[in-house]
Amino acid sequence: MKFICNGIDFSSALTTVVKACSTKTTNSILECIQITAKNDTITLLATDEELAIEKKFVAEVLQEGTICIHGKTITEFIKKLEDEQLTISTENENLLISYADAKTSLQYFDSKNFPKIIFDRKEDKLQIEGSLLKEFILKTIPFCAQDDARPVLRGCLIEGKENTLSFIALDGYRMAKLKRENLAIEKDFKIICPARTLSELAKLLPDNEIVQLYFQKNMLMLVLKDTILTGRLIENEFVNIDGIIPKSYATKAIVDRKLLQKSVDRASIFVKNERNNIITFDLKEGNLTVSCKSEIANSNDSIKIDFEGVDLKITMNCKYIMDALNALSMDTIELKFNGNKAPFILTNIENEEYLYLILPIRVNN
Repeated sequence: MKFICNGIDFSSALTTVVKACSTKTTNSILECIQITAKNDTITLLATDEELAIEKKFVAEVLQEGTICIHGKTITEFIKKLEDEQLTISTENENLLISYADAKTSLQYFDSKNFPKIIFDRKEDKLQIEGSLLKEFILKTIPFCAQDDARPVLRGCLIEGKENTLSFIALDGYRMAKLKRENLAIEKDFKIICPARTLSELAKLLPDNEIVQLYFQKNMLMLVLKDTILTGRLIENEFVNIDGIIPKSYATKAIVDRKLLQKSVDRASIFVKNERNNIITFDLKEGNLTVSCKSEIANSNDSIKIDFEGVDLKITMNCKYIMDALNALSMDTIELKFNGNKAPFILTNIENEEYLYLILPIRVNN
């Protein structure tokens, strides 16, 4: 194999695909990037057998061929050569990288043991604006579970039904539910996609283009101009959330989101090293007080609100409420409660397309 390319093109492609290389494996080939030179195109491919990313770029191919090389090593090295013109070639089981008056050799591996990735576009697909899909992903994946106790909760439930797209994520303590109506969904679908796959997918999405997502058996595939991402889906039943969201509420409050954000953010300074990051909301007629107590400080911060219902004092994890406030997009939001032991809701005031549910913390008086 031999080709000539710009360092920036090679580095950009490597940086894209290396995210799919395995970092915890006894199979060293999964730590590699497969490099194929053919027809003046360089194709890079990496996979950990759960996630796969392929990236292509144009180069001057002098000799076709395919090899595998340790992904993290070559990515870090080529990043230092982005301003150089590179000649890449193979010789005696080494990959030679020539630039200016220098030459570096890295050991490469035979590609025969590299997993075969099938990119089949024949199954169901969703066409959607890249910026909308990215927004849905970034506003839900923080609410996925981080541990392996319930693997199904490490992903998002994505459902397309009757021209409505919805994303749902929960970790046992909080939940995010996003939906958007009036989308052109050709065929109803329901999948569970790992948060890690969605995170990497979001990094590839263009903001002002329609993108195509394909669903095939137990796989999801994103197809862009020169990049393809595939991810293995979670094959299990998601949690039934029908009974989780209350139908009515005893206490409601309309509040300026940015004012509440700032108040919670100030309180977080004092509780970030405390167990459960506990803060308390005290809601009374026309007023919401955000308070916290820790070993280093006591804090009380009041905000004017539009209030309806019974007075309430409720305790929660500071990070959970902050994540929800950051995810909501409107300047004015609504908080809805049913006592200090039941889950409470945060939504934008104008609609409930974005809904966040948080389980309060029970404390001894």
